[in-house]
Amino acid sequence: MREFLRTGRFGPVTLGDSADSVRAVLGEPTDWYDPPEEWNPGFWKYGDVEFYFTLDTRRLWMIYCDTFKRLHLGPRISLDRWFFDSHPSFEAVQRELLAEKLKAERRDHPPNSPERYLLHLESGVELYMCNSADCWPGDIGLYGFVHKSDELQP
Repeated sequence: MREFLRTGRFGPVTLGDSADSVRAVLGEPTDWYDPPEEWNPGFWKYGDVEFYFTLDTRRLWMIYCDTFKRLHLGPRISLDRWFFDSHPSFEAVQRELLAEKLKAERRDHPPNSPERYLLHLESGVELYMCNSADCWPGDIGLYGFVHKSDELQP
């Protein structure tokens, strides 16, 4: 996870990779969604993490996780989850990022929703944070992340 937050590379997987190359590295997904509509992208899921592909070229355009208890990629893939265990507080996340010299800018997400916000890193990775049990998914602290390509986005 350190490399992912620093560079946007999820181990050997990076945005723009073909679906075939993701499968070659990660194996068969633990779950998937193949959309019936042309406008809705499909994704492969490995444990808690979803990998979204463009429909036209089947290129990876987003790596996404919107909830986890103890981050994992399924039974076949090992992962150094770093601080992605349970739901660390903003202070704990900030402390870990500072220790690795990773700068994060706090942004509202969505706008006008003060209980939810993002920590945007220089790599383009964004961490989803919540400071109230009233917001989805109901866990205070870090609850997910996203890294996406605006150029590839369907």
